[in-house]
Amino acid sequence: MAENTYEYECMRAELLGIEKPDYEEYMKNRPPEAERKEVEEDETDSENMKVIDSDQEGMRRMSGGLDELNSILKRTQSKINKFKATCGPITNLIRIKMSSRSGSACSLDEDRQSDAGPSSNDPSHYSCATKTEPDSVREKTVATESTDETVPVKKSELRNALDYDINKLDGLIEKAENAQYSMAHQSKEIKKFLK
Repeated sequence: MAENTYEYECMRAELLGIEKPDYEEYMKNRPPEAERKEVEEDETDSENMKVIDSDQEGMRRMSGGLDELNSILKRTQSKINKFKATCGPITNLIRIKMSSRSGSACSLDEDRQSDAGPSSNDPSHYSCATKTEPDSVREKTVATESTDETVPVKKSELRNALDYDINKLDGLIEKAENAQYSMAHQSKEIKKFLK
């Protein structure tokens, strides 16, 4: 229990066997350092909320950038799939014509096709599904910034804002991992196609 609080004074009075202090009198005769400490805590909490708000703005921008990157990667994947679907038979046709002109038997380089594995022409083969959290959650938990700076910021609101930040960071990490895996997958497909 913190020293210089009303509860502390009541407990002290019980232990000493004296009468409990009146709450109103205690508030009037309160030590000035306790008031100063409380004001400092309120100011610190207000500063922390401002830092959290600026961090959340940065996370929102990063989230938007990752969403845009993932949508670009989805479009690229669908274009790769369409290109493979339309140009795959054409390259086979060109190989057949080239081999027939050279006088050899029609062979389609079966080793190459067996290494490629099953064709992934369907866009559901690889997807970059992202989870987004609505910004309304942030607005509900961090709607404490008011023009009146004398209103103390509650610790629970600060804790809720920090919990939201942790969840948002987890979402950003997941989006970045999805983008990384998608880019690696697409570069492998393009290299395989160009061989």
